[in-house]
Amino acid sequence: MQEMLHIIQTCGFGRYAKFGYVSADIHLMLMFDKSWIPRLSETFREQGLLEAQADKYPIAPDTRLFWTQMQFNSTEEFSIVALDNSSPEARGPQCRKVIKEAVEESREGVALNFMLEVTVGRKSL
Repeated sequence: MQEMLHIIQTCGFGRYAKFGYVSADIHLMLMFDKSWIPRLSETFREQGLLEAQADKYPIAPDTRLFWTQMQFNSTEEFSIVALDNSSPEARGPQCRKVIKEAVEESREGVALNFMLEVTVGRKSL
């Protein structure tokens, strides 16, 4: 789970490259500056949107396992669609091996804990 969490925390799929799970092209595409994300509502207002706001939603402890399973599912899908799956030693199967190990740990009660953030803005009429 620690390796899986580290992969997810370090900018989602973009830093799978650190573990050799992503081609250089995908790595370059996803290694963008994410500092704009917390300021998105401010950017919306600067662009003329009204009522721009960002709300954070902590995950309830009793739903962490479900959110963790959803992350496993999306990461597995990514490993199938975007990674090299040409052999058992390729990056896709190796990523799924990490996911499988993390799933086993989650069966023992380990789960990811994170906060959702939703940013919305409305155009003027």
